[in-house]
Amino acid sequence: MLFSILVVVVNAGVCVIYDSGIIAKPQAPPLILVNPGTQGVNVTLGANNTWANITVKATTEYQEITRNGGFDTSPNGWLYGYTVYSGNATVAATWNQTYYFAPGASGVVLLYMRLYNPSNIIGYVNGSIYLVQNVTIPNTPLSSVTLNITYYSTYTTSFSTLSSYYLFAELLCMNGTIAWSGLQSITTGSWNNASFTIPTTSITPGETYTLLVGARVSGSTLNILTIIGNLTIYQLFDSVRLYVEPLYPSFSGSVLDLNVTNGNYSSSLKAANLTVLGGTNVNISVFLANLSGGVTTSIVASSGLLTSNATSEVQLTVPPLGYTSGYIHLSASIYPSSVVNMPLKIRYSVSGVTVTYQVNITIIDPPNKDIAVSSTHNISHQCTHVRLGRDRSVKGFKHLDKLLPSILENSIPLQRWRG
Repeated sequence: MLFSILVVVVNAGVCVIYDSGIIAKPQAPPLILVNPGTQGVNVTLGANNTWANITVKATTEYQEITRNGGFDTSPNGWLYGYTVYSGNATVAATWNQTYYFAPGASGVVLLYMRLYNPSNIIGYVNGSIYLVQNVTIPNTPLSSVTLNITYYSTYTTSFSTLSSYYLFAELLCMNGTIAWSGLQSITTGSWNNASFTIPTTSITPGETYTLLVGARVSGSTLNILTIIGNLTIYQLFDSVRLYVEPLYPSFSGSVLDLNVTNGNYSSSLKAANLTVLGGTNVNISVFLANLSGGVTTSIVASSGLLTSNATSEVQLTVPPLGYTSGYIHLSASIYPSSVVNMPLKIRYSVSGVTVTYQVNITIIDPPNKDIAVSSTHNISHQCTHVRLGRDRSVKGFKHLDKLLPSILENSIPLQRWRG
């Protein structure tokens, strides 16, 4: 017996055959593309947010390479981690750490940690709590690398004044070794700006590093913190921005966000080709990352030639409130006044069927350096807003301990670092 069949197109580019007795109902795609609002990136999204045209401005200007370094709309792009080192068995040291986003004028991230020693025997503890993000250095020599941090610190204690309380920052190689580290004494009770100058000799162009920025406690005797009683430390960050100044037109950052609306998908990228107009001194790396810090291998172009045209897979899932499921990261350096084009396919699996989205990336170095490739910044994240005192003075956080219950109750918990 013969059956008639009906051919329909679902979810952008997948042809599925159904029996004619089935009525096809349109459904929203489970994965959509989102403009990340990155400075120097212009994104045009197509129907149902399932294709994109992207223009990226490469520059020799001072540029930020941290993702969402101002926490402007949410904690998107950041994770947290912590370490505790107990050096005395008589100490009961517990870190009750929580990491929250409390929106203010532009966004504030709050970390707090508790240590306690219920015994009457003096003991000691060292430890730290920190923000985490992977950053990729542009694949070109750099003139300078600078880390700028705006923070507020305070603490409560039942024993004595805390004298060994530090702001620290580190860049870790992907194998876990420390490429660079910095340490500054923390000023408490007011908003402060801290700056670290990172030697260009400490980092390798084109490499990806894990950036850690946070608070560390230790003591004045043998670098050990001695405690009896309770200690709670509150560390707030208004911005954490890593800047680089490349010698050749370059870019490093997220060019497209991906959001999963339902399900769990293995996703990857594939490059169709690479077109270069101008000098062939072109180096490109493109990879896909998810919200928990997982990354694929990279699509790579070296000296104008595509040497690797596909990535491995990474899992994309429905994100917590205030996050995106994943993003496409581009690191590129190009010849002055040249234009580079790279068509990509985003691939993800649905019930054994592979769906592809078309994404076209064009990288330019405008002859007129004043030409700005802008991007919209109205990506909507539905956050619960708590108004937080933001004047840069002690008065603004004079009663921080009374504000914290409201802040924590209405904030967005960040993801624990699984790196």
